[in-house]
Amino acid sequence: MLAHVDIAAIALGSILSCVGIYIGYITYRDRRGRAELQYVVTTITRLVPHGWGESLQVVHDGDRVNDPWLVIARIVNVGDKAVNADDFEKPLALKLGGSMGVASVNQTGQRPADLMPDLERDGDAVLVLPTLFNPGDMIELQVLTTGQPKNVELGGRLSEVAFRQLPHLPYPPGSGHEGEMLPLDKFMAFVLPAALSLTLAITVALSHDSSTAVRIAVPIGSVLAGCVFWPWRESYLIKRRAMFKPERSPGAPEGTRTGA
Repeated sequence: MLAHVDIAAIALGSILSCVGIYIGYITYRDRRGRAELQYVVTTITRLVPHGWGESLQVVHDGDRVNDPWLVIARIVNVGDKAVNADDFEKPLALKLGGSMGVASVNQTGQRPADLMPDLERDGDAVLVLPTLFNPGDMIELQVLTTGQPKNVELGGRLSEVAFRQLPHLPYPPGSGHEGEMLPLDKFMAFVLPAALSLTLAITVALSHDSSTAVRIAVPIGSVLAGCVFWPWRESYLIKRRAMFKPERSPGAPEGTRTGA
């Protein structure tokens, strides 16, 4: 019986070590030497409910917008390679398929604060003209369309740049508005797992009812899980979500730009 427990304990420690190494390798490989623009649509909503057409209207530049819809999208360079203006053969195009055209486009957020690419409207698409996107750079676009956009897709002819749409914002590690870690979140993510793993490690290590192998393997596996792998995972989630968080100017209007 003890032999089986020893083997299981040693196997657990080995598996945890291999999993941690593999996860680290995959994360490094996915970002190494490449530029990847990921985008996520955070909002698609009708601005004027059915039956309110005469009593509630949306007007842009003096013209009424029929069947107005609001789309908000965030675009982020998640790779570790910059996208230079020279890499653009054609502008980035955020195409809002199914709509009858773009009435207006505003840039409502960005990171860093001075990332201000020129924006243009082109039928049912928003064009982002050639600019520099460093690793981690992002922009948030707010688009007013005529008619419902049923398919929002980012594309363009850019040298060695991959595109990927996310179904939603990355998992929020914290309970703040943009996934920020509040004090309780930090306690649950870092302090509690470390305390539990250390308690288990010390308890098993001091136990006289366990074999030497168990008293070595279980504490090692416990410390790796609670003090290394879990905090690493939480730190990765924090950094990942932070990449999609825009910087906003106080009061918001100063940070809002309208495309032509």
